[in-house]
Amino acid sequence: MNDGIFSIFNADIVTPDMVLERGSVVINEGKIETISHNDIIIGSGSIDAEGAFLMPGFIDMHSDSVEKEIESRPGTYLATNIALLELDKKLAAAGVTTIFHSVSFADDVIIVIRSLDVVESIIREIRRLKERLLVNTLVHARFEITHQNGLSVIERLMDENLIDLVSIMDHTPGQGQFKSDEQIRGYYGDRFGADAASIRNLVETRMSMREKFGLMNAEKMMAIARSRNIPIASHD
Repeated sequence: MNDGIFSIFNADIVTPDMVLERGSVVINEGKIETISHNDIIIGSGSIDAEGAFLMPGFIDMHSDSVEKEIESRPGTYLATNIALLELDKKLAAAGVTTIFHSVSFADDVIIVIRSLDVVESIIREIRRLKERLLVNTLVHARFEITHQNGLSVIERLMDENLIDLVSIMDHTPGQGQFKSDEQIRGYYGDRFGADAASIRNLVETRMSMREKFGLMNAEKMMAIARSRNIPIASHD
């Protein structure tokens, strides 16, 4: 990386209120110093954009891509470190400069990659590789309010500064992603090959846990996050 002063010129620059055609950006010690209508060529590392768009990096606050990169086919898994390194290249190539990898703390016995031990291992690998990655890589923990056992695990990971954002989600039938039984069967059956008995058991368990603990778990999770100054979002 060029840590001195240089410019990117001959670029269509996307700003908050306009596209500045064939302009220049001067960068000094990693910070934008000037945006100009004119070509400014300064420093030995200046770059001719050749008319390409120059825009701020994208911040992706909710991406399931890490799960899909690790498990590209149901039951077929890539080593987590390889998946993260390869996904990092794709994100950088697409203009993403900050990614919140979404991992699910869910009472989901059908999707193996969402089991507590696997989720924790993914989070720890993200942190281990963080300094090697091209993109600023953070963790978005999605908490299913019916997942009683997830509370203590997320709290422990927060205490280790491994969680950057937490969202509260509810995938019980009749709302959000699963408005009908057909949608549930399609998701778990067609996509993950679950049989009818397994799907029915999952639905019944979630409905029961939501009635008994759902609101309480949501309130507990939000209190835990607030006490650690971790941002809270909603999901589904």
